[in-house]
Amino acid sequence: MAQPPASHAVGGGYGDLLQIVRRPQGATRAQLIEQSGLSRTTVNQRLEALLAAGYVVPRSTQARTGGRPAEVFRINPAAGYLLLADIGGSHTRVALSDLGGSLLAAREDDVDPAVGPEPVFDYVRAMFDEVVAEVGAPVERVRGIGIGVPAPVEVGTGRVVKPRGLPGWDGVVVPALFAGRFPGRIAVDKDANAMALGEYRAARRQDAVMVLLKIGMGIGMGIVAHGRLLVGDQGAAGDIGHMPRGTGVTCRCGQIGCVEATAGGRYIAQRLAEVGVDVRASAEIDALVRGGHPDAVRLVRETGQRVGEVVAEIVSLLNPSRVVLGGGLVGDSDHLLASVREVVYRTSHPLATGNLRIETSVLGDTAGLWGAAELALDQVLDPAHVDATIMAGERLAPEAP
Repeated sequence: MAQPPASHAVGGGYGDLLQIVRRPQGATRAQLIEQSGLSRTTVNQRLEALLAAGYVVPRSTQARTGGRPAEVFRINPAAGYLLLADIGGSHTRVALSDLGGSLLAAREDDVDPAVGPEPVFDYVRAMFDEVVAEVGAPVERVRGIGIGVPAPVEVGTGRVVKPRGLPGWDGVVVPALFAGRFPGRIAVDKDANAMALGEYRAARRQDAVMVLLKIGMGIGMGIVAHGRLLVGDQGAAGDIGHMPRGTGVTCRCGQIGCVEATAGGRYIAQRLAEVGVDVRASAEIDALVRGGHPDAVRLVRETGQRVGEVVAEIVSLLNPSRVVLGGGLVGDSDHLLASVREVVYRTSHPLATGNLRIETSVLGDTAGLWGAAELALDQVLDPAHVDATIMAGERLAPEAP
């Protein structure tokens, strides 16, 4: 295995430079020098090491002045693969991507996590095998695995902690279910956090604070502050679906007045069952709404009103610049979005809503997979891990012919 040049044999800092290259637009040498604050010589040395290790590749872009094309450096998509899983309240999506973010193969099925973790993860592992085989990807070149689950996840361990309405999931250490089966680093977080991270980075905006509400069969929230997930001390930040109010309907978690007890897909499914309509997934509810079913439309609007009350409280607490509504219940209609906007702009302080945008996800059904990819990339491209890889003389991509 080739060793890095002698000038790179000590020190580090390659991973820090790579974080600038990782941005969607990539970076030129001049931008790397300006944004890193390093000298031209140091940037050139570290960039040479990243190129030699296969982390980055140059791309030429036509100069606007008509002069010499600028050389832009980007993450090398051929540096490996990522396995991704988005496990929701009534579905599971699985995909294989390259390190450049392109989804190369995907699978999806209705897998109810309430039946227990074993069937769900059996499905995920089987689909991982399928997408790897479909693409013909060498298993040893899987660099990372990203997984979103519909439950609170302990920071640093990937352990599911006391999920609501998911028997058998408490205490499951998700990374342990994949260790040894696939190489690469494993990142696990709750599904709303994964969606929030994917949505934030896909939008390519510099929101100081962005909040994502996942509204499907359940309700969850992810927060991105200054480009990073806000998970709290142990990973419990954003668990808005089960905040009791002391009055109202008893929730499936046993508490009184939770937002999930009066909004969201499960609530709507219960109300529709009373009028003889059987639905099991948020996509089925959305189909009824798009078809103009009066009870479904009314109930989705009610959910928007109830969620809007919660969003108004979040806006007062966090003063976000953007609130994104995602999940299967949001769908293609404007009923839910309009109801949330009406409540928030009517009840929140003008200072908190002056620049506030409330909009639907730009990624739609794929938000969870893109978020899982970002979770995995955060591990694979972690600066300390990159430095260690380069110092060990490892190469991620094959030599160019």
